[in-house]
Order: sequence, then C-alpha cells, then structure tokens
Amino acid sequence: MLYIRSLGHYINRDFMKSMNDVCQCLVDAPGFWQGWYLRRTLLNRTETDALLGALFFYAANAAVPAIMKARSLRET
Repeated sequence: MLYIRSLGHYINRDFMKSMNDVCQCLVDAPGFWQGWYLRRTLLNRTETDALLGALFFYAANAAVPAIMKARSLRET
C-alpha cells in the first residue's frame, strides 16, 4: 500500500510525501525494499523526469543504512 501511495505522490510531483512514504516502507518492512524495481517503475512512467527520479531513489538508497541504524538503536 505504501508503495502505491508513494508512486502516486511522486507522479503528482509531491516529492516530500513520496519520500516520507518510501522511508515509512523501509521502517515497516526493510525486506520489502526493492529500490531498483521501484525506480524502474517510476522512470517508465515519467521518462522526462528520469534524472530527478534517479536522484530521488539514490537518496532513498543512501537513507536505508541511517534508518536501519536508528531503528536498531531504538530497540536496544
């Protein structure tokens, strides 16, 4: 559900809500994260925004270790 909602926000050019949904997806189900598939889906839908889409999801991929570290620190 978060994947679909994030995709909808991205297509509507509401990048902050889209990033929040992606981060929530990472927190709730880190095993679900398939950044390359999500990125490819978005780039197919928004070919003119390919660079922006790539930068957006490279940033999301960079955020994964920080989110996982914060989550593990909270659990200890």
